[in-house]
Amino acid sequence: GDDDAGSGGTGSIKPGDETHFVVFDYGSVVFFNMALEEREGVLKLATLHSEAPIVTADWKKDDYTVKIRPEMKAWSQFKADHTALKQLDLDAISVIGTVLAQTVALHHYEAKVDEMIETFSKINTKTEQSGKLHTKKDQLFTLVARNNSTLTFVSTKMRIMARSDTAWKSATADQVMEHLRREFDLIKRFENFDWKLDTIQQQAKFYLDIIQNQKSDFLEWTIIILIAIEICVSLYDMS
Repeated sequence: GDDDAGSGGTGSIKPGDETHFVVFDYGSVVFFNMALEEREGVLKLATLHSEAPIVTADWKKDDYTVKIRPEMKAWSQFKADHTALKQLDLDAISVIGTVLAQTVALHHYEAKVDEMIETFSKINTKTEQSGKLHTKKDQLFTLVARNNSTLTFVSTKMRIMARSDTAWKSATADQVMEHLRREFDLIKRFENFDWKLDTIQQQAKFYLDIIQNQKSDFLEWTIIILIAIEICVSLYDMS
């Protein structure tokens, strides 16, 4: 993927039963019933096809329990600490994998946004204490670009606000997906994430406007000084 967002896992299918993993193009990997050694093997394989370097220290992880109970009459049951399914079919793997991948990746980008907010917090503190702007235009441009690319990536790649194709086609899969989205508070977290990005954008615009006004003031004074010099030269020539 373009950015390594981390890995997430689901478990409690019983050791020795079927195992699955799903790799997402935005950097998340979801494991179903896989031992640690198997997960490490999958991640090594994923590094061979990754467009960006994978930094394991930056990984965000999450776990969720899925229990398979063929004797159930209903297709799914939702408990406080797990989800029970009649069977783990491809639809279930798809929607569970999607939500887990999204929540782990969102953790990753939430941390990045918090870092940008901390940068602006330091700029605000220095400006408040000195009354002068302590940042450069290049730094602000970098933050604006990072802010825009983060929002674009999360909105278009992760598609948190959209239902998956599987959920559209299957009512039972849609039920599981909506439960997990509520369980991981995905919608509220994304709305808060979007609010933070908008705050960063407004902060950057404010400081860029100040820099632009400072530049305009400098140019105006330069023009005034040049006009004054020209007048002095003209008066000298006339004397």
